[in-house]
Amino acid sequence: MIDYTWEVVDCLLPKQDVRKNRKVRVFMTGNNTGAEDSARHKEIAIIVNGQRKTVPSQTVSYDEVVALAYPTPPAPNMGFNVTYRNAVAPNREGSLVEGQSVTVREEGTIFNVTPTNKS
Repeated sequence: MIDYTWEVVDCLLPKQDVRKNRKVRVFMTGNNTGAEDSARHKEIAIIVNGQRKTVPSQTVSYDEVVALAYPTPPAPNMGFNVTYRNAVAPNREGSLVEGQSVTVREEGTIFNVTPTNKS
């Protein structure tokens, strides 16, 4: 994990206090990650075959879900049936095929991945 701890930074830029029309000094102390940094590094929690997994983005592809469910494929030339629910509207539930992706919620989108024979 990245450590965002900074030493006190004296006077990044002089700022105007518009209410009192005077200059103020800006200080940053301690473990200041900021909302922007935490949003950029936030991982999204999804459920794949009953197990909690994390992904770096709200857009999850068929290939990502299959890799999370089966890091090592059960057999060569194996296909996978991928279904999901609790995703972001308009497609709250459905299925994915190769090349497709879905936008997931920050917490709680559920995927079921089952192996099938490719024909």
